[in-house]
Formats: sequence, structure tokens, C-alpha cells
Amino acid sequence: EFCIIPERTADNRCIIINRLSDSNACNYNMDVAMKILLMTFDSLLYENPPNGIILLFDMNLMRLSHITKTKIGTVRKILRYIQDGMPVCLREIHVLNVVWFFNRIFAIIKPLMYRELVKKLHLHPVGSDMNDFYQSFIPKTHLPSDYGGELETVKEMHKETIQTLTNLNAHFAEEENQRKTYYNKRN
Repeated sequence: EFCIIPERTADNRCIIINRLSDSNACNYNMDVAMKILLMTFDSLLYENPPNGIILLFDMNLMRLSHITKTKIGTVRKILRYIQDGMPVCLREIHVLNVVWFFNRIFAIIKPLMYRELVKKLHLHPVGSDMNDFYQSFIPKTHLPSDYGGELETVKEMHKETIQTLTNLNAHFAEEENQRKTYYNKRN
């Protein structure tokens, strides 16, 4: 599940929430999940681009078995795009409900991250004081009710985000066709 928070921050930053909707790793496909995340980033640029993105990853349903579905090549490509190619800056990354094996995951991906990106990473373990989170990072007015906020649920906003991506289907199809044409010419 993922969603774009409809209200932007005072400094015109957009908040995206990304989380698993199923704890069964057999139902998880990292390549598809990352493609949809990048499409979500792109959708923000289509009209009225933000002054940056705040990304919230909720690890609540993540299990150790999800690690077996993680491809280091995909992680490398995503990080390269986020750090070098994304036309809008990723301002903050918040990892909520950090799982006990996160340090093992981070040890693998940290060498692929620029120091600047590591500095933007904020970890919030299970049981963190959300009042501190609201005061220090994102106020309740910009969070769904699932996280103690004042907005509708992630599930409801997920439907709206899916509709936004569906409305841009022709744009994404054209972009993918351009990419395929480019790569076919190179090879």
C-alpha cells in the first residue's frame, strides 16, 4: 500500500507513505513495488511539482522472509535514481516501526548510499513516541488516521493515488516506450 498525502507541507513538500499490505512474502514482488514507487514520484512532477519529497516507509508487516525477495541490483538502481537522477529532491526518509533485523538490511545497502542520503534517514522503532514525531517532523494535519493523524486512512488515500496513476496511464506508457526505444538503439 502506498499513498500520496493530498496536503503539502508549508514549504511545498509532498509526503508519500509506503507500507506492506500483506505480511506474506510470497505475495511481495520488489521490482513491481519499486516501479510503482517511482511512478508515484513521477506523478508528482506531472502537474505542480513539489519542493521535495518526504518518504515514510512503515515496516510493520515486514518479515525476515521479505529479505529473500530483495534484489540488490534493484536496490542499487533505485538508490542511483534517487541520488543522481530524480528531478525532485528527497528531503527526508522516515522508517516507521523499524524491525529487529533492520541493521542487517542497512549494513548491505548503506555502502550504496551517499552520505547526504544517510543523513536524511530517520529511524522510528516500534513503540516510538508519535507526539515527538508530530512535533519534530510531520504534524498530525499531514498524516492519515492510521498514524494518529487527522486525514483519512492510508487505504482510502491509496485508492485515490491509484486513480491518479491510472489517469496518467498514457503518460507512463509513452515514457516506457521511449525507454525501450532508447535501450534497443543502444544494444
